[in-house]
Parts: sequence; structure tokens; C-alpha cells
Amino acid sequence: MSLIKEEQKCTPKEITLDMLNTYPSEIVDFVNDEIRSKYGHLDNEKQFLNKLNDYERVAFEFFELDITFSNIKLLEYSYSFNKDFYKNVDVLKDFISKSDFKKKKEFLNIIEDYYKLYRNKNHSNMSIYDSIDLRDSFLKRYNDILINWCNFFDGYLLKNMPEEYKEKLLNKYKKYDVKI
Repeated sequence: MSLIKEEQKCTPKEITLDMLNTYPSEIVDFVNDEIRSKYGHLDNEKQFLNKLNDYERVAFEFFELDITFSNIKLLEYSYSFNKDFYKNVDVLKDFISKSDFKKKKEFLNIIEDYYKLYRNKNHSNMSIYDSIDLRDSFLKRYNDILINWCNFFDGYLLKNMPEEYKEKLLNKYKKYDVKI
């Protein structure tokens, strides 16, 4: 059987078209577009992250986290995880732990499980089906809290949006008579 056929047969059940569209909010996309235009691209990730204020960093870290979670594919098990992921989510983890998000413990556990899964030295010895089970469980839990998180995080981003971003966002949606 070809590798492509095997991959299609083994795609985790929790990867859906909805999930592959990533975060269902234009607000996080907008903030991250502004960050990219303001600071440029990731030539040196550590220097780039150090340029961001806490608001920008938490938005950027979640954007990257969501993309990473949404791009997980079984046969890219060793490669689909961002190797710099764990060290770059400290601001996001701190934000979540201090927030009043009702499912913050669940979200922090998902982040920790993601880290454990990535760091698991024995994953190469796991069967392809055991790997699928781990992925299915992980993706299901993330998908289960995603809408609640999106609603919470959108509220935070809008409430705390810097004036320069508000002006650009209002100009972008001027035709809709939007007020922030």
C-alpha cells in the first residue's frame, strides 16, 4: 500500500474541515497581520518575540499555537510539531493561568500534554495506531474548548486593543459602521 493511501486511511478523526480553518476569528488574524507588518518576519524568533509587548505576544503565541494544532497530521508525527513551541508559550500560559477563562485548567493541560507528546522519546517506538489514538484524544479536547476560548479571547483582544490597532481595524470595517 502506498504511503499516501496509508496516511489517508490513518488521518485522525478529529481533523475536520472546520478545524483546518483554524481560529474562527478575524480579530486574531487582524492583530497578527498588524504584528507582521509592524515588526517584519521571523528572521530570529527570540529577537522577534522580544520586540512584542504582552498584548501582541499573547495574540501571536495563540495564533501560532492554533496553527500548529490545526496542522497536525499523523505521518508527519515527528515534524508537525514546532520544535520551538514549548519555550515560546510562556506568555500565553501565564495569561491563561491568570485569566478568568472557565476552562483554563483544561487548556493548560492540553498545552502540557502537547509538550509531553512532543517530548516523548518513545513515540518513534509507538505503533501508528497508538499515535493516532493519542492524536485523536488531543485534538478532540482542543476542539471541545476552542469555541469557548475564542469567545473569551476575542473579548480580551477587543477590550485591550491598542489605539493604533483600533484605528486600523475601524478603517478596515468602516463600510459596516463598526464601533469598538
